[in-house]
Amino acid sequence: MKRFAIALAAFLMLVTSAQAFGQAANVITFGADPTGTSDSTAAFASAAASSNDVFAPCGTYLINWTVSSKVNFKFSGAGYCTYLEPYASGVDAITVTGGNFSAFENFQLVNRGVATGGNGITITQRQGNTRLVHISASGFGVNGVNVVGGAADPDQLSGIDVIDGFFLNNGNAGISYIYANDFHVAGNSIGHNTRYGIYQSNSNAGQVTGNFVWQNGVGVFANASHYDWWSNNRLTQSNSQGFFCTTCYYSTVTNNQTYQNNDSTPYTAEIWKFVDSNGLIFTGNNSFEWNSSHHSNYGLTIDGSSRNATISNNQFSSYLISAANIDPSAQGIMLRNNLPASDITVNNCASGGFLSGNSGSVAVGGAGTTIYLGGSQSTNENQTTFPVSTAANVCAFSVFVGSAPGAGQSYTFTLRKNGVSTGITGSISGPGAFAANVLLPASAISVAQGDALDIMMVSSAGAPATNTRYSVTVAAQ
Repeated sequence: MKRFAIALAAFLMLVTSAQAFGQAANVITFGADPTGTSDSTAAFASAAASSNDVFAPCGTYLINWTVSSKVNFKFSGAGYCTYLEPYASGVDAITVTGGNFSAFENFQLVNRGVATGGNGITITQRQGNTRLVHISASGFGVNGVNVVGGAADPDQLSGIDVIDGFFLNNGNAGISYIYANDFHVAGNSIGHNTRYGIYQSNSNAGQVTGNFVWQNGVGVFANASHYDWWSNNRLTQSNSQGFFCTTCYYSTVTNNQTYQNNDSTPYTAEIWKFVDSNGLIFTGNNSFEWNSSHHSNYGLTIDGSSRNATISNNQFSSYLISAANIDPSAQGIMLRNNLPASDITVNNCASGGFLSGNSGSVAVGGAGTTIYLGGSQSTNENQTTFPVSTAANVCAFSVFVGSAPGAGQSYTFTLRKNGVSTGITGSISGPGAFAANVLLPASAISVAQGDALDIMMVSSAGAPATNTRYSVTVAAQ
């Protein structure tokens, strides 16, 4: 009997040791109910306390489970036959907090109408480097996946990835990131979410790649999020915009496909919308309708507060008004090799592109001088002009200066053609002004092949020299 007791104690020690070092703890062993009849939260918590590797076999489990301060933790189901449901109204099924390097894999989070609010899974409070792989979350009152950190370091989250999942029919968003950086969202199907497919706010340096985002309120919405990369996604049949980005800096949007967006109220929204975006690269995107029914008023809009964007090698087709609408107040917008090139609009002025230049860090003008702005800047107009390679219409011109002229001072700019002033002028006056944006009247100035354009800059006597950036907007006839 004594030897039996010793052997039993050794066996129990072995089991405990194995669980502590990673052997999966089966939640049923700890009393979980796979029939979905009773609350299994305590059983899941006990399993997690015994091991860093927890397993839930096929079944339906009612939980409101918090995983706290676990490092190198893994929870997995048996696949989509493992259902996790919130046990009461308004609760999250799973909350993960205060740990690092965890993984949650191979299960479904489902709200079958019990919870009027709540999220499928919430990642919060200094949880980092966590992967959600092959999971689904559907029917929740708020978000399927809810990643939410704090506004200040170290409360902002980092490294939360959502890979190869399904996120459907949630009340706010399929996937939501708030104050979460360095994330990766890839290979997911995200559809029929009431407000957003993917929502992110104050979340930087993320990669959103290869997702199928369909029939949401807005496909992807981003706010105050910088250095992000959106590529190879398919955005389709959103009620409003396929993609809406406001105050997004230094982001890349490349090789995405969009069609049939603005499905709820056609002709009222665009597919791609950028507001106050700085340093945007928008390239290689294909936006179209899949049948003869038009939906969007524009394929792409960029508002007047945006600046320094490169719009290149995109294809737009079948839009009611035009492919793109660029507000003429937007600074430094470069259009290159887009199709159709003649269907890009600057405040309803068709444009094939910009003739543009700048003085870099060199201050020019000032002190009552007259200089000419074109391919370079000089007091000799013949050295500065933009040569016109084909017959075109001039639609607008813009000039931006690095320093204001000052109280009682001004810079005056006049568009010139072949060395003759056109009478189209704009000015920058006073201590707080930095831009002159001039949209030409309906009878745009025509230019022929071989004509030369430039902008004459006249400084008032007391205005300082300043660095300049400028452009002339033209459309092929």
